Amino acid sequence: MTGQDPGYFTWLIKQTKCRTINFNDYTKLLNTLHHTEFYSVIPMDQNREEDGYELRFRYYGVDDRGFPCSVLEMMVALANRMETDIMADSDFGNRSGEWFWKMIFSLGLGGMLDSCFDQEETDFILNRFLERKYEPNGRGGLFTIKRPDINMRKAEIWYQMNWYLTETQL
Repeated sequence: MTGQDPGYFTWLIKQTKCRTINFNDYTKLLNTLHHTEFYSVIPMDQNREEDGYELRFRYYGVDDRGFPCSVLEMMVALANRMETDIMADSDFGNRSGEWFWKMIFSLGLGGMLDSCFDQEETDFILNRFLERKYEPNGRGGLFTIKRPDINMRKAEIWYQMNWYLTETQL
């Protein structure tokens, strides 16, 4: 269902909508994220994969695991959980898209507009993220923090997210 379903892809990228970024300028990047398999090298990060599968269930109404969870699915699901489970505030509205794009910029993919998209560089950055070869403070991963006493490469994504949110107090 999901791998070839343009309706599902469109639904996913609409989840990334925010006030400051035009996701239509990033279709090549979003497509690459959608076609890149998410895998975890830290066991508890399998929960992020499960969150991605939960998105499919929300869209299709059935448990569809016929394709691996994509990086896009995992990131959209995590952004949604950041907003609904932790940061929900009716004064700000739904900021899921903003959390998504903060992760994109922390990865180092913010410059990958369609007009200057570099597939090789994007693949390198995504591999660096998936293999946990980014900087200890998280730069090059989903969340960058200032605390020098934490090695983000060794922590599950959920903890990284919480440290980021605590530090930024957004």
